[in-house]
Amino acid sequence: METQFSLDACNQLIQQLQIPIVDLNDLEKDVSTQLDLLFQDTNVPILPNNDDVPYEKLDFTHVLQICGRNLSIIEQILKGLLQKIESDSYCLSHSLKASCGKCIVLAAQYSNQEREWCTLPASRTALRVLSLLLQPVGEVTGWELLEGKSRKTQKKEEEISINFDSIGSAQNSEGSMSDKSHNYRFGSSVKSLLSYISTHFTKALWKNDPGCQAVLMWLLHALCHDDLSKHIGYLMPGVLLLLDDWETRHKIPALKALLYIINNVAGSELRCYGRASVIYEAAKHHIYSRDPDLLDAAYPTAIAAATVLLQDSSCAHSAQLSAPEDVLSLLLRDMAFEQRLDLRSVYAACLPLALAAAGVRSLRWQAEVVQVLCSYITTYEGPSAQDRLNALKALQVYCEHCWSQAGRRRDDLLKALLQLVYSCSAQGSLQVQPQVQEAVLQECRKCVQLVMHCKPDRDPHVFTGILSLQLPPALQVNLTRVFGEFDPHRDT
Repeated sequence: METQFSLDACNQLIQQLQIPIVDLNDLEKDVSTQLDLLFQDTNVPILPNNDDVPYEKLDFTHVLQICGRNLSIIEQILKGLLQKIESDSYCLSHSLKASCGKCIVLAAQYSNQEREWCTLPASRTALRVLSLLLQPVGEVTGWELLEGKSRKTQKKEEEISINFDSIGSAQNSEGSMSDKSHNYRFGSSVKSLLSYISTHFTKALWKNDPGCQAVLMWLLHALCHDDLSKHIGYLMPGVLLLLDDWETRHKIPALKALLYIINNVAGSELRCYGRASVIYEAAKHHIYSRDPDLLDAAYPTAIAAATVLLQDSSCAHSAQLSAPEDVLSLLLRDMAFEQRLDLRSVYAACLPLALAAAGVRSLRWQAEVVQVLCSYITTYEGPSAQDRLNALKALQVYCEHCWSQAGRRRDDLLKALLQLVYSCSAQGSLQVQPQVQEAVLQECRKCVQLVMHCKPDRDPHVFTGILSLQLPPALQVNLTRVFGEFDPHRDT
């Protein structure tokens, strides 16, 4: 069927839906037909089978031109359909509900404007379509109205006035998808989504069907905690297929999706069915990479999965190397002699997480931890000082969890902190912005307090005379702020 014919028929159908005297029974077949035609015309195309060539924007020229228009037509048809149902209490046939289910699939494909086949207007319209069908207005969602659910509450017999034109008006003005702001209630519509994923997201087809990939990732993040736990068996295999691909643009979203699963499904359930071990091994395999973007997603996922595994009661009194310790040892090995600044930034950001996950077990690598911390604290990486700030946070985590032994390396740590204060107070090429200097000095002061309290027999003379030296005024002020609390002669 030609697109022009479909467009004319849809415009005529929208006008008929707005006429009160027209019976929905006479329009049901036309509505189902036009929704199916719109789905076929707008659905993200299945690409030729070529695993060695990644897809790009040019592969979606057709849908890029028509997606905004067709989604707007779908929105108008659904609004008219829901208004008809609300006024006539009409229950749809199975075929028309299936066509409406395809509209959810189509809107999910275009809900993220960053996709190669999507535009900003199309993304905004897609989000409005999803809100129209899945967000509750009063007591019911649009999908529940399609199923014939009563629009009356149990307490009041008065009708709920639903303004369908206002639904979706609170969407982000930039058109980006913010899953946490949605309050979707899927009901039976999740069956059509899962059926679509099961049919299209197979090992042989998924690489050539990017639209199904978008539906999978959208559904995983849009489900509430209980529904995600219930349907994780349908979603997780597809995520693992994405992770096994050679393209980084598939691996990174897959790792973030696995992290989302860990954070939103009960750890006991993940351990019971062995999913925590699968996620851990899959993420751990990627921390050997040298791609900073991939590592930035792999380390948090591996650490989170390792934390879930450590909560197993069988690991409570085991002397064997735990999963968090394994990740920490690999991280420290990579950090020790790394020269690339982009990788050092990723490692420094992940070190506090790894130390917190390992907890007191970090004592196994006390020497390596202190060596890495001193190296990163004293190395200038740029005016933002983000790596040094992350190293200071890691030092705080280490002192909090390993306080019983952290004081033994007190002198080395204090020397590194003193050198950091000096470099942050310097002028010229090592100079940092005032707000950055303020943040560094605050974190340094916290670290000094923790390090000094980690050693029971504190030496009162460790800072003797440090504030009486003839130093530049700026450095003198900063030293007083950080170390003045522990100088016994600061008042003399």
